[in-house]
Amino acid sequence: MNALPMILAACTGVALAPNSESQCSYPPKQTLTPSVIEVGAEFGISVDIDGSVLVVGARREDAGGVTDAGAAYVFEFANGVWSETARLTAGDGASGDLFGYGVAVSGNRIAVGAPFATVSGFTGAGAAYVFEKAGPIWSFATKVHSSDLAGSASFGRNLAMFGDQMAVTRQGHVAVLEVLLGSWFETFETQAQTSSTIADVDITQDWFIMSHHSLGSQLFRKAGATWTFEGIFGSSVPNNKPKVAISNSHFVVSGQQGNAWSLPNKNLVHNLAMDSYSSVAIAGDRL
Repeated sequence: MNALPMILAACTGVALAPNSESQCSYPPKQTLTPSVIEVGAEFGISVDIDGSVLVVGARREDAGGVTDAGAAYVFEFANGVWSETARLTAGDGASGDLFGYGVAVSGNRIAVGAPFATVSGFTGAGAAYVFEKAGPIWSFATKVHSSDLAGSASFGRNLAMFGDQMAVTRQGHVAVLEVLLGSWFETFETQAQTSSTIADVDITQDWFIMSHHSLGSQLFRKAGATWTFEGIFGSSVPNNKPKVAISNSHFVVSGQQGNAWSLPNKNLVHNLAMDSYSSVAIAGDRL
């Protein structure tokens, strides 16, 4: 997206009910630009929103004068207007880390992926940086990485957050991390059922879903402290790169063909009218 601004749009969304219509207009509401304008920064390459907080990645911004170190911007909604309230960077950022490649927000917590960061000597192992809000201030809290460090693993390329849980991709795997006694610990890891790159991931309290470039999406359910595999859903078209989203009542897989299923029974309830979507999001019964 280079130096292009972020254009916010509002929509009533699609009602996830059998035979519901998926037509929706997207009138622009506000155009957002970062406080640091830089050609080629790719502001808007990643976006997540929770309530009145919006986080936007700019993975190729030369933060601190360091080439492609990356940055992320926080916007908050107040008095009818979105305003930038924080600019996030990695305190140990290095050239080519691409901090901001993936972003996630849940409540007063933000995670930002830097998938090409060097960790403990492993080049490109990747990391996720967690920021927390106290009062009006967003501050760095911790840096997390895979429990199984390896070079070129790209931990943090895709991530999602729900409360005290976070799902993060690395090459061929998804790790689930949880806050236990005030610190983040990896509590579950699963491997993709093919060697293909993981395209997307999303998580909610009791479910998470991961999609692949050449396979349908794998769904997992949490019972107590254990995550169990629930099945594969969606297209298996090669290079499909499907996007996924999940709530406590539905999940959706987009790509060559988009579909939505109900939870927990996993019944197909909606066929999306368009053939493909570059991204998808869901909240409750609306997408």
